[in-house]
Amino acid sequence: MDHSLLNNLSATRDKLAPSSHPGVLDSFLCRLVFTCYLFDRGVVGGSYLEDIGLRGLVHLRDILGLRPHLNAKDALYRLFRRLAGDFNGDLFNANLEAEANVISSSHIETVDAFFRGTDITTGQGSFWPYDFEAIPIETISAIYERFLNADQNEKNPSILLHFSRS
Repeated sequence: MDHSLLNNLSATRDKLAPSSHPGVLDSFLCRLVFTCYLFDRGVVGGSYLEDIGLRGLVHLRDILGLRPHLNAKDALYRLFRRLAGDFNGDLFNANLEAEANVISSSHIETVDAFFRGTDITTGQGSFWPYDFEAIPIETISAIYERFLNADQNEKNPSILLHFSRS
């Protein structure tokens, strides 16, 4: 499963931006994966989303599934800002406003498909989305290593392993 997850994440990355804003999109993907990990591990959930005004939603997939996609994007960045305030670490401390200017509705559509388990290359849907509760932290760290640029990795290669509540 880890190999297919990494391959599908690579295909997602390629579809998001074949040539523009690679660092921004890599950070965006890593942040989304870790956010999904937080939901699947029960660290955050429906009450967390309700606290930021996102009622009736219980998971990242619910946010990504909002229509129109601009509503999903707005809700997603509201969540990212809250996570930045609640967690120590560099993953949520990026310039979220600048990143939000790069992220489009088509980006949200692509990551929504990925987190629902769709094979991005073939478009083949899945009966089950990825479950990051069952995916080891080492795989999450491998995603971080693979998708963030080298000088970020040199600064802090194990950032996902050192996240803690503030």
